[in-house]
Parts: sequence; structure tokens; C-alpha cells
Amino acid sequence: MTSESPTFRLSRRVRFQEADPAGISFFGNVYGMHHEAYENWVSDGLKIAYREWFLNPALGIPVVKSEADYYAPLMPGKTYEVVIRLEKLGQTSFVLSSDISDGPKKCATIRTIHVFLDTKAGTKVEIPARVRTAMSAWV
Repeated sequence: MTSESPTFRLSRRVRFQEADPAGISFFGNVYGMHHEAYENWVSDGLKIAYREWFLNPALGIPVVKSEADYYAPLMPGKTYEVVIRLEKLGQTSFVLSSDISDGPKKCATIRTIHVFLDTKAGTKVEIPARVRTAMSAWV
């Protein structure tokens, strides 16, 4: 029997200014929705302060790869659910994926790979123990 990974959920309305002239959300906006869920997951799910994670002068956590699959357009004025999960936890990196859905209808899947860096040296470093502990509950 396999158990599913825990997920973090965020409801997000597509705003009018995010639409193209055809009235459909610009394709790149799914990355913003994914990142918004990621930011909330760090603060509310991992319980790590925003400043410590995203504004840390000694430790950077950039996205080194991203991809998206699109299944249905996102429409302005509609609220979608962004469900993010920690797909993989490595020694120096992690993989996040999220599904953006309109009820039972999946509209997009986004996947990002993040790596921990010593910002001074510009080299990869192991995920700090405290962070790894917090993330382990989400695998």
C-alpha cells in the first residue's frame, strides 16, 4: 500500500490584467501561481520565515529547471486551486510540482527544481539540517 505525499493548497483567482486579448490567462502566469503557492508553503507549511528563506544573504535557493504542461485555459475572474507537493528531496536540491485545477478539471501542472547555494562562493551546499527536517514531513 502506498501513501500519497502531503500537499499544500492555495485558492487563487486569475486577475483581469493576467489575461491576453482573447480573455485567457497568459501561459507564463502559471509559474506565478506555482511560486505564490511555494511562498505560502514555505511560510505556512514549513514554518520558515519568509525573510530567512527568500531574503537570506548567505543562502540562495534558485530555480534551476522548470517545466509546465497545459491542459485547459485559465480564465480571468475564476478561482483555481493550486496544489503543491514536494516531489523529491535530495542532498542539495528539491523538486516541487503543482497542479492547477478548476474543480475536478486539471488545467496545468508545473514542476520546478531548486538548489541550495552558498551565495558568496556560488556553489551548491547541502540542505541545512533544520530545513531538511521541516521538508521531510512533506515527502
